[in-house]
Amino acid sequence: MAGKRQDWIVGIGGSEIDYVDLILYKDFTVDEIKQELVELIKESRISDCRNRHGCDHDFETCNEECWAYDFGTETVEEVEERKIWNNSEEIELYAYANFNEYHEDYVAVPLCAIRTVERE
Repeated sequence: MAGKRQDWIVGIGGSEIDYVDLILYKDFTVDEIKQELVELIKESRISDCRNRHGCDHDFETCNEECWAYDFGTETVEEVEERKIWNNSEEIELYAYANFNEYHEDYVAVPLCAIRTVERE
């Protein structure tokens, strides 16, 4: 499964987001998508820092006191693999970030596992 290449939909939502941001990743493995989720969370932490404090540091040099990040998924190993309820063969991947005043959820689902509904 980890080496299988497929297309993925990543959905990002949370307590302070009034919409779900959807991103299509084409031809990625499970391990590559896990890394993408970790990178998206890093980007969100940097964005939070810049929006709250006007900070212009990159992730590695940003002072931890700059951001309101509390805890969440920080490594590829921490990305959860969960069976998709309507498809026993495919998994979804879940990552999250908790900030002082809000949280964000990241879910990756293989495109082939998304149900199709057709008009009769």
